[in-house]
This record gives sequence, C-alpha cells and structure tokens, in this order.
Amino acid sequence: MELQRQPRPKTEGFWIDVFPYLVDGVGYNSFRHHFSITLTTFRTIVTRLEIHQAFTLDASNATPALKQIAMPLYYGD
Repeated sequence: MELQRQPRPKTEGFWIDVFPYLVDGVGYNSFRHHFSITLTTFRTIVTRLEIHQAFTLDASNATPALKQIAMPLYYGD
C-alpha cells in the first residue's frame, strides 16, 4: 500500500504567496535574500536545466524543474 504525501502548507504557501513576488534587489523580497543568487541568474540556470531529461518527467505528480532547482538553493530565514 502506497502512502500519499500531503503537501506542507508552509511550503505550498511559499510557492504561491512569496516566490512569485521575489525580485532582484535588496530587502526581504529580494530573491538573493532567500536563495543566495539573483533572480536573473536563477532564471538562466532554470532555462538551461529544465530541458534536461532529469527534469522532463511526464508523471502527473512530478515536481516542476523550477522547484527542484530552487529547493537546494533555499536559504530560509
């Protein structure tokens, strides 16, 4: 019997409520504050890696490449 993973509200909330509004610059809404790199650099990395076969799974529950790449970079508060 396979157990279903329940999303953690704090994690899902971050991707919905915070991540889309992070910007290059300084302060709490700075992408660098959370990920230690600029948003511009992150987008470049994602653009280059998202076409790699490791990130192109067609499974309905596959984590998007954007999140897979961001997770190890996340610094937190």
